[in-house]
Amino acid sequence: MTDRPFNKVSVTLWHSNKYTALPDDSMRLHFVYLITNQHVDSTGCYRLPVGYALADRRIDAEEHERCMSGLETAGMIKRAGDYVLIENWFSHNPICNKDHAKGARKRVPKIEDDELRELTVAALDQSENEMLQRQLEKKAAREAKQDGAGGYRPGGFGDLSHLDRFRRVPGGR
Repeated sequence: MTDRPFNKVSVTLWHSNKYTALPDDSMRLHFVYLITNQHVDSTGCYRLPVGYALADRRIDAEEHERCMSGLETAGMIKRAGDYVLIENWFSHNPICNKDHAKGARKRVPKIEDDELRELTVAALDQSENEMLQRQLEKKAAREAKQDGAGGYRPGGFGDLSHLDRFRRVPGGR
C-alpha cells in the first residue's frame, strides 16, 4: 500500500483518445480506479490483488476481467498476474527531483514480473533523465540571469539610451 495521501490525475484524461474510446463508463471508471487506488505507487507499476479491486469497486470477477482486458487492449495498461503497469505513467507523473527518483527506484525490485520491471525501469530512466535536463536548463537560466545576460534588452525595461540627448557635454554645466 502506498504512503501517498493522493494521486494526480491529469486533466488531459478527459479528452484522451484512448480514454474516450473505451466502450463504457464502467471501463472508464475502472481506469480511474487503477490510477488512483491505495496500491498505486510512484512507479505506476504495482501489485493489485483481484479481491481488493472487487471490494473497492463493488464488482464481480467477471466485470473486473472484462475491464482489465479492455484496458489492456486499448494500450492503457499492461498486466502480469496481480501486477498492473499503467502505460505512460511518467508522462503524467514525471519524476520531480532526485529524492522522488530514489524513492521510485527503491520500489522497482518489489515488481516480481521481469517484463513489467524492465518496462518500469526504462520509463523511470527516461523520466529521471528528463528531470535532470529540466534542472540543468533551470540552472543555466538562473546563471544567465545572475550574469546579466537575458536581463537587459535594448529598448526594453532598463534601457535608458533615449536619455542620451540630456547628457552633459564635457566641460559644460
